[in-house]
Amino acid sequence: ALLKLFDDLLNQKYYSLPPPNLKVIESCLSFLRLTIQSNSKKEASSPSSSSSSSSSSSSLSPLSFLSSLPPTTLSDYYTTLKACLEQVSEARISSLEFVISRALLELVNVPTLSDEHISDLVKDVRLKDFAFSGSRPDLQEVSAKLVALLSPKMEKKDFDELIEKAMGVLDTPEKKNPKDVVGGLLVLGYTLGYILSKQMEGDGDVVMDGATFTPETIEKCVTGFFGIVEKHKNNSVVAVAIQALGNVGRFTSTIESSTFEISKIVKVLTHLLVESSDSKIKEQAAIALGCLCLGREGEVLREVAKGLMSVSKSRQIEVQFSVGEALACVGAGWDSLSAVDPLVPELFREDQKQKQRESKKDEGKQEEKGKDEVLVMILREIFLLMGHNTSVVRQSALVWLLSLTKFCGAHPVMRTHSPQIQEVFCELLGDSDDLIQELAGRGLLFLQQYSAEDQKEQLLTDLFAQLSGKGKKRSNIPAEDALLLPGAIKLSSSSTTSKGTYKELCNLAAECGQPDLIYSLMAMTSKHAVWNSRKGAAFAVGEILGKGLAQEEIKQHLKGVIPKMYRHSYDPNPRLAQGMSHILSLAYPSQGSISLIDDNLKGIFEECLNAMGSREWRARQGGCSALGAAIPGRRPHEVMDYIERMWTMCFRCVDDVKETVAQTGIAATKSLASLCVRLSDTSQTPKPQCEDAAVLTIDYLSSKGMENEAAPVRQFSIGFLVKVMKVASPDVLKKKCPKLVSILLEGLSTHEVAGEQLNYISQHSESVQRSKDEIDAMRVNFSKDSPLQEALSICVKHVTDDNVKELGPLLVALLKRGVGLQTRFGAASFVTQMAVICPNQLEAISARVLQALPYLFDDTSSAVRTAAIDAAAHVARVGSTKAVERYIDHLIDCYMEKGLEKSEGRVTGSLGFRQLVKLSQKSTRLDLDKAVGVVFLGLCDTNSQVKNSMEEVWEEMFGAHGGARVYYQPILSSLLPSLQSSSWPRRAQAGKGLSLLAAKGGEGMKEDPSSVIDPLLKALGGRTWEGKTALLTALVDVSLYIWKDSSAKGESESSEKILLFLQKEVKNRKNEYKRQCIISLGKVVRVFLGREGKGGRERAFELVCESLLKVLESKGVGDDDDDDDKTKVPRALALCAEAWKTFGAAWSPSSSSSSSSSSS
Repeated sequence: ALLKLFDDLLNQKYYSLPPPNLKVIESCLSFLRLTIQSNSKKEASSPSSSSSSSSSSSSLSPLSFLSSLPPTTLSDYYTTLKACLEQVSEARISSLEFVISRALLELVNVPTLSDEHISDLVKDVRLKDFAFSGSRPDLQEVSAKLVALLSPKMEKKDFDELIEKAMGVLDTPEKKNPKDVVGGLLVLGYTLGYILSKQMEGDGDVVMDGATFTPETIEKCVTGFFGIVEKHKNNSVVAVAIQALGNVGRFTSTIESSTFEISKIVKVLTHLLVESSDSKIKEQAAIALGCLCLGREGEVLREVAKGLMSVSKSRQIEVQFSVGEALACVGAGWDSLSAVDPLVPELFREDQKQKQRESKKDEGKQEEKGKDEVLVMILREIFLLMGHNTSVVRQSALVWLLSLTKFCGAHPVMRTHSPQIQEVFCELLGDSDDLIQELAGRGLLFLQQYSAEDQKEQLLTDLFAQLSGKGKKRSNIPAEDALLLPGAIKLSSSSTTSKGTYKELCNLAAECGQPDLIYSLMAMTSKHAVWNSRKGAAFAVGEILGKGLAQEEIKQHLKGVIPKMYRHSYDPNPRLAQGMSHILSLAYPSQGSISLIDDNLKGIFEECLNAMGSREWRARQGGCSALGAAIPGRRPHEVMDYIERMWTMCFRCVDDVKETVAQTGIAATKSLASLCVRLSDTSQTPKPQCEDAAVLTIDYLSSKGMENEAAPVRQFSIGFLVKVMKVASPDVLKKKCPKLVSILLEGLSTHEVAGEQLNYISQHSESVQRSKDEIDAMRVNFSKDSPLQEALSICVKHVTDDNVKELGPLLVALLKRGVGLQTRFGAASFVTQMAVICPNQLEAISARVLQALPYLFDDTSSAVRTAAIDAAAHVARVGSTKAVERYIDHLIDCYMEKGLEKSEGRVTGSLGFRQLVKLSQKSTRLDLDKAVGVVFLGLCDTNSQVKNSMEEVWEEMFGAHGGARVYYQPILSSLLPSLQSSSWPRRAQAGKGLSLLAAKGGEGMKEDPSSVIDPLLKALGGRTWEGKTALLTALVDVSLYIWKDSSAKGESESSEKILLFLQKEVKNRKNEYKRQCIISLGKVVRVFLGREGKGGRERAFELVCESLLKVLESKGVGDDDDDDDKTKVPRALALCAEAWKTFGAAWSPSSSSSSSSSSS
């Protein structure tokens, strides 16, 4: 069907195909070739095929598949290829020409292809053109092979012309186009080699139809090839000449008339192998040396083997593979699978090897028996090189041993030495070089294929010992052996050199002054080797499984190492991970990864958790990835025993110093958190198991998680804790509420949001122009947005009558001794939330809480003090009368006692009264007689905040003016003691309070004026202090209030006292205070003159004259005036003016006679 579709495409039945679209033809041809390969594999794996142990021998190869096709299909295929060739005859698209030529070469090798098609190809001159002058080297080579295969079917004339044209390049090749020389050498080499191979298989006649080669012609060709090899300067031409020499040399030993010297050719080729700088020449030289040894015996074999192994120090791996193939030819001769006919297409190469393996089996034992000693010698030399100090030499020897195992593994000598070979391969699985590991793994694969049945079991045992970490390790480390990979330890940041050998590591440790450092470096190397050995072993087992070999035996071994293999399938090294995954998928093709995990879950958990605590970062990272992939979807009974360990190890990896480990740790932690949230959710998990999971998770995250030293771990713990609390059952939260509240409140400070930034601002508050209160407010605002506050909001909803008894002491302890601004603020805020959400439960602990909250009133942060005051007011709503009274006493103490030293005490007291009156529903039960005096005193506070707060309280509790009359005695009881306070501001405030009391109607003053005036006069005595004028003002205000009418008792006596006091105070040295005294004297005299009799008025005038005349005589200059003071004169004039005003006020007609007598 594909050929029919392709034919329609070529005939343009669907659309036109101009030359630029000939790439479509190339794609179609490649698809056809892939179809052949896939059908072959399908047939090979069909149920009708034999058992796995013999599948390789009975599988249908591509050649067999094509041979089994009907002749008509083959004919259609040939016709299609010819049609394609017609399409590209003028386009000259080299890639398409190559694809068509390769397909024709493969088709020609099919024995069922009709002679008619062969004859048609022989006549097609385009193939010869491709061979001689193709635009690509691969096109020339494949075309030359096709021409060589068709040469026996040519007529003599055509064959002679072909050979003549080809041999023409041997004459003066330096003067010809290198491309033409390459084409001629390819045609001549492949054709001559093919004719000789047919002669070797036939009766010795070198004439086949028209194709004839005489010994002279053969000798001329060989001599020409050798001449080009020796003298030509073009590397491409030399490489093709060596290739041609090797193709002819495969069979020249059977022609007796050949006279060329094999020893000379070996010498030249060996020289090119060792000394040439071109890798292609080196590869062709090695292969040619191997071809020359086919069918030969004697000392030449040893000479060639020695020359081949002289390149052991070469780092060109492809060259070493070519040397390995050549050694297989030297050691096993025609029994080597590397001796396959070079004209066989790559698609049919395995089929040809199988045929050769069967046809040469018995013959090789007889004819090549003498070569056993050479093969033994080669193996012995390889074993010696395996212990070489240089890894490059060991790598070369391993490549050779791998090639011998692959190409002649079934040879009796190889089977005899299979134990030693197996030991070498297993030992090199632990090498530090990745390529050596892969080579050793592939070598074990080939060794297993060719080993006897009794050897295969031991091979598998050794392989799984390596997987389990119990394999053999190299104990002897040469001084020059490279232990670490290149660049593992750099001498400096700019240096490209590194320390890699044991001797260099010792020197490095000595240079650092730490000889014991070498043990750490050696430990690193040992761990690295173990890890790599498992990768190599995984590759080997995967290859064996991929070949369908010994699957049942391997499954038995896998039972004990599945957890380890599962963990390694997530190793950070992709090749190791791929190898392990490949093993598991091949060993259990019918089972998915989920069922595989289910069957080995506990073992996988143990392996992953142990690996997460390993000293190797690769093990930790792989363990995290594996655990994160294994835990989703788990049921409670599967993971309950491991949850705590999982959290511990995941958090440890989150804090890992290796960034990639930390990243995988974060992913595993998130996966574990999702699992715990699901297990704690009552809607997804049965209640008993749900509660167990929630309790376990909450306990761990709230204790070990939030107390972890690593900031990322604490952050994750808080976030995941909130998620679990949101879905946990109410019973769990009620049980855990007290402890959670304590932990969360403490965590507000220890897990501060934006802590580093705020600390920086706090330390540079002056430069950023922020006060302490502003910074504290910022901290508090950030804490409000913390996930911990969200968790506290969940907790307050689950406070019950049962758990509040346990919560109370914890909450009181935090209120009294909580550390951290956010903790103290949060504790007060939590109390407020309780008062709003669960007031009934708060009532049970209200007395202790209300007693503890005042501890926060002394906090340095205004935000904490405000929160505590607000919380206390809320608690007072549900608190007992006795508790509230104690709280009021504390507020009074804050204002009266603590407020003497710091204004914060007065602010706290005033705010406390305000919030108490505003929020408490028990304000009617307050001890008003006790509080009214403090509130009234606060109305005269110099702090505006305090004054405003006290005004609100006064308005709310006592009204505007009526309260002063009703509560006169309590108010006076608070004001009078303050007159004798040790604080001058408090005395001044009390004076202002008496003035305010007189203004608001203190009727009680008239009943007993001395009870007010005497304390005032007493307070005014003594030294002059700042603010003392407030007492003078109070004295005047009280006097005026008392003397407004004649109802006051003891009016004359008190008047006399006041006048005498003011007359005395006028003599004060302080100019400002003296002026206030004169003003006060004037106010008192005005009222006094209007109420006293003639004798009293005269007495008052005399007192005024006596005191003021001295002021006027001094012209208002006081003792404290500075002569240089510019305000001296204005102040003196003002003082004299007040004195004259007072004289005027004290003058009366009745006093004129006395004044005239004294006016002189």
